[in-house]
Amino acid sequence: MQTAGERLLLLTLHEAYDPLSWLGLVTAEGGAHTAEAGRWAKEIVARVSSQE
Repeated sequence: MQTAGERLLLLTLHEAYDPLSWLGLVTAEGGAHTAEAGRWAKEIVARVSSQE
């Protein structure tokens, strides 16, 4: 569990590429999981290091 003052794990663009690609496919298909896939994509993008 995250406590106050902890940073969320940062990812490299390389680490984030595959899950983001898969989530893009899920959102493009539409359906019941589109909203959740979009939310997860935003969470992953927020964790990509700005140093990339």
